[in-house]
Amino acid sequence: MQKQHSGVTITLAYWGWKRDTLKSVYLTYIRSIIDYPAPSWQPWLCPSNTKTLESAQNKALGRISGQHVGSPFGSKNLETNTPTYQTIINRNCIKAQEKGLRLPSDHPRNIAFTTNVPQRVRRLSCRSKAKELTQQLGIDITNRKPITLFPDTAPWDDSSNLYIYDTVPGVAKRTDEQASKRAATIKRIDQLAADCDYVIYTDGSASQGRLNGGAAAVITIGTAESPHVITKLMERGRALTCSYEEEACALELAANWMSEHCAPNTKVLICTDSKSICQKLNGNSILIADLRQHLFSVPGTITIQWVPGHSDIPGNELADEAAKDATTIEATPHPISYSSVCSYIDQMIVDKPFAHPRPNQAYHGKSKKQEARITTRADQVLLACLRSGKHKAFRKYQHALDGFTDPSCPRCQAPEHTLEHWLLECPGTREAVYRSYGFLPTHLGVMSSHTKETVALSRATLLAL
Repeated sequence: MQKQHSGVTITLAYWGWKRDTLKSVYLTYIRSIIDYPAPSWQPWLCPSNTKTLESAQNKALGRISGQHVGSPFGSKNLETNTPTYQTIINRNCIKAQEKGLRLPSDHPRNIAFTTNVPQRVRRLSCRSKAKELTQQLGIDITNRKPITLFPDTAPWDDSSNLYIYDTVPGVAKRTDEQASKRAATIKRIDQLAADCDYVIYTDGSASQGRLNGGAAAVITIGTAESPHVITKLMERGRALTCSYEEEACALELAANWMSEHCAPNTKVLICTDSKSICQKLNGNSILIADLRQHLFSVPGTITIQWVPGHSDIPGNELADEAAKDATTIEATPHPISYSSVCSYIDQMIVDKPFAHPRPNQAYHGKSKKQEARITTRADQVLLACLRSGKHKAFRKYQHALDGFTDPSCPRCQAPEHTLEHWLLECPGTREAVYRSYGFLPTHLGVMSSHTKETVALSRATLLAL
């Protein structure tokens, strides 16, 4: 895509905003319009209309990724972490059902999914489509937690008995040196605990980060180095959950204990390793409005202090162990929240392998950590074009464009100079490939597991021709 500015032609594909920023613009200004109100009309679409939406999205993804027209179907989706539109439709449909069934029974969206209406024609509706898709999730999600539409307390209300700190003096970031981070945290806990009657350490746990949750609160007295345990509170969490929700459940356990054992003049320090909980409590998030109201109603004064996890803080380690034990308690799991089920839907309702083998191979092993190594727009576009196999440096692709370029390899005179030949087969690049990766790859997935090395290799052996 090009733009004329002050007499100069600027190639927007190779400079400017990075891929994630461009994707945010697309989601905000285009997808939000296309998907409004998606569940009421998208399930009815015939394949040709769905293809129209797919085509419109692919044009946007081409601008975002910088890949050329003619790239294999699926490469733009995998490059930008955007599912195909049929998958988007399926996700929208089942999420609409889950939201509707969590709303009050007199809410129109709930009524739409719970009231039987005779069908005039034999076509899919949002309700029938969602019912079909629910069977593909592989887990019972009918134990639903209701959605809170309006909190009991106004967002601007405050309480004089609740103090929240989401930083530790002397700890700049999670990657700080372990010993200094631990020393600063111990000092902070002892400083706050000196004026408190109890110190409560809370933690939540979830298998694989999303299954079989558990929460625990460990009530202690004494110093941070040598906490004396008074009691341990443990509770089985949700069958489908996340560590954040279990952390909130652990704070609920602490608040329940304080309601039973504390007087108005009692002072309690709560230590949690969930910074997001502290930030949401400070920001009056509606997602934890019930927890915030509960903490307001507890007798006494509460101080909540974030502590860095995995820093060898004795009390925090006790809470972590208790939370893991809580996941095995024989009890009825808590209802599943809307946010947890949405996350699970995104993990389970995904695209099938694409018909063209190249995207499936080239993006195998793609990770955020590796993608973060590519720091410029130009390198992002270069890598995206390489993974699609549609880069002008490949002689076969250039031949397809102009019709007269020799499609053979300039190094070994193989009949076709393609991505697969350049990276996996050409004897003229074997030495450079080995120097870049430390091994000879047999699969295109090396371009996603070694992103920076691939860019450097292409500049040395491909673009230099």
